[in-house]
Amino acid sequence: MRWIIAVALATLGMSFGCSENAVNLGGGGVLAIAKPDNVFADERYFTLLDAEMQSDQFFTRSERTYGDAFGGQYGFAVDGELSVPLGNLWPGGDQVGAVPGIWQLLAWYVRPRFDGPVTLTLLHDGSPVSSSKLDLRADLWQPIAVDLQPLRDMGIDRSGGLLLRLTFDGTADELMLVDNQRDLHDNGWTVAQRGLVRNAGGIDLIGVEPVVEANDLRFRAGGETVYRNGQRYTLGRQLPTPGKIVGPDVRVVRTSPTDIDGDGFDDGRGAFVLVVNEPRAALMLEPRRPITDPAFEMTGLPPGEVIVTFAGALSAQHTRLPDGTVLFVLPGTFEQATPIQIRVR
Repeated sequence: MRWIIAVALATLGMSFGCSENAVNLGGGGVLAIAKPDNVFADERYFTLLDAEMQSDQFFTRSERTYGDAFGGQYGFAVDGELSVPLGNLWPGGDQVGAVPGIWQLLAWYVRPRFDGPVTLTLLHDGSPVSSSKLDLRADLWQPIAVDLQPLRDMGIDRSGGLLLRLTFDGTADELMLVDNQRDLHDNGWTVAQRGLVRNAGGIDLIGVEPVVEANDLRFRAGGETVYRNGQRYTLGRQLPTPGKIVGPDVRVVRTSPTDIDGDGFDDGRGAFVLVVNEPRAALMLEPRRPITDPAFEMTGLPPGEVIVTFAGALSAQHTRLPDGTVLFVLPGTFEQATPIQIRVR
């Protein structure tokens, strides 16, 4: 019935902003329609279990909970553990090659009853194949996912014998297969994702949190920031103050949510945060210690071509973020006071 409804929607041409993600799965199946609150909304995905459909209760042997759901009105109650055989759920069934197919992740939305660990384990013939364990907050819907690459590595190509086990107390809803393999950025350096791994210029980040930035200078997702030069910053980790910014044309922002010590250098994003009110500004970087490739975020500049120079003539790398903020990086290592000029033309 689930596939019949999806096919009917596709036939009527109904779309919710993601029709480009539609995939013909064979056997009458198509991808589910993405929802705006789904972190996989920009990926191709297929819903295996949905508590809105009473028939899906057969596969979980779990009570449905009314009014406690990720999408609709019903979720699946989980008291300690919930196990689901995947043999009859997998698109293509137990045919050779159906597993893992185009899919990179098995993801399940969960709402824990208490703060603490949630574990999702994929087993084949009783033996663990892939597993994820996350410490999640109570009363929030969050995804947990297992990577399907181990199935390829082990040569497992049929769904028979596959079992998914969810361990926690709370509610689960919308078990889905996800194909998230794609390049997130490819201009000067490459940021790519596949399964649970996002590779930013050779640095692997693990997780499925929404991407915040992927541009010519840096990548941000899941509390991690990686710059093109390989510098990495983690949310919640305080760093020694690298220096200070002075100048009559700029205001240093010391209240950024991830600036732990209020020194104007955002510890989570790895950048000095500045505000200007004119189309040009002059400032001075005064390092407290040698600082390599310092980054700056500047808001308040009007639209137009941005020109950033330092030490008299050298040009800095820069890009505009979607909100208009100018992000720029000074290449090199700085030990002495260095003048910086910014203008828009």
